[in-house]
Amino acid sequence: MGTFTIIFVSKDFDQAVTFYGSKLQFPVLNQWDRGPGNQGCMFRIGNGQLEILAVKPGAEYKQPANFEISVEVEDADQFYTFVKSAGVPIRGEIADKPWGARAFSVTDPDGIKLIFSSKIK
Repeated sequence: MGTFTIIFVSKDFDQAVTFYGSKLQFPVLNQWDRGPGNQGCMFRIGNGQLEILAVKPGAEYKQPANFEISVEVEDADQFYTFVKSAGVPIRGEIADKPWGARAFSVTDPDGIKLIFSSKIK
C-alpha cells in the first residue's frame, strides 16, 4: 500500500494553509497556484498527507463533515505547549484517555477536529 491522502476544499485557502503550515508547522510537500480556484497545498502529517484545495469561483462551499483527523505525536504534552504558544485555540484539553493515550484536540479553520495523542509510557 502507498501513502494515504485526506483531501478537502477550504472556505479560506490562505487561512487553512497558514493554520497547517505556520501554526502547526506541518511540512509542505507541494503547493501550486494556477489562478483563482486552482490553488492547492499538500502537507505531510504523520504517515499520510493532507491536501487542501481552494474553492472554485462561483462554486458553493460545502463544509467538510463527519470525519476527524487523529495524529500520533512523540510527546503530546510538548506538542500541546507548542500549539498553545502558536495561538491555536484548544478544543479539548490535554488528558489521559482510558485507551492508554494522552491527548488533546483543536479545530481547524474549516471546523475539522484534529486530535493529537501519544501513548502513555
